[in-house]
Amino acid sequence: MYSTSGAQSLPFQGGVLCLASPIRRGPVLDSGGSAAPANDCTGSWSIDFNAFHASWLHVDAVWSPPLIAPGTTVWAQWWGRDPGYPSAFASVLTDAVEFVMEP
Repeated sequence: MYSTSGAQSLPFQGGVLCLASPIRRGPVLDSGGSAAPANDCTGSWSIDFNAFHASWLHVDAVWSPPLIAPGTTVWAQWWGRDPGYPSAFASVLTDAVEFVMEP
């Protein structure tokens, strides 16, 4: 998930949502971790944000998000589902990152 509106700190599905609204979503990705019954946390997520943004393959409720101009600050955070995570939501949120779009 990402936002160009800033950061905030709100409770969300047993974690902390660090992005201000409106929030946009990226593509659904598999972490590639070991299959059940292993519970070894071997998966990881990564995305080339420039390639993702250039592709216009956004999965937002609003199909046409504005282009993010060079110099724009972006706040991003991974939100995932983990059936092995001890939460009522089986939901996990990473720490957030902040970066500036380059030309």
